[in-house]
Amino acid sequence: MSHPKANRVLEALAGVIDSLKGARVSYMMIGAPEDLILQKLKVGRPRDFEDALSVLERSRKTLDFEYLKHWSGRLGLAVELDYVLGE
Repeated sequence: MSHPKANRVLEALAGVIDSLKGARVSYMMIGAPEDLILQKLKVGRPRDFEDALSVLERSRKTLDFEYLKHWSGRLGLAVELDYVLGE
């Protein structure tokens, strides 16, 4: 049985690989939108908050909010996450 989040990541990765056919790429790291939001909140510049909001708006329907809440707490970003979530 596969995990829905893993399936989304694999589908996105397949699309990226298809778009890179013929390109010379040594490696590529792909992060989940939840991880990008957390990273942007951790850096914390005004532009990073705008980026976090943009990712949130584009991915809201598929975000794993339990994951975001868990890791924002572990990383000391709960207040920042609440801010971008409008809570």
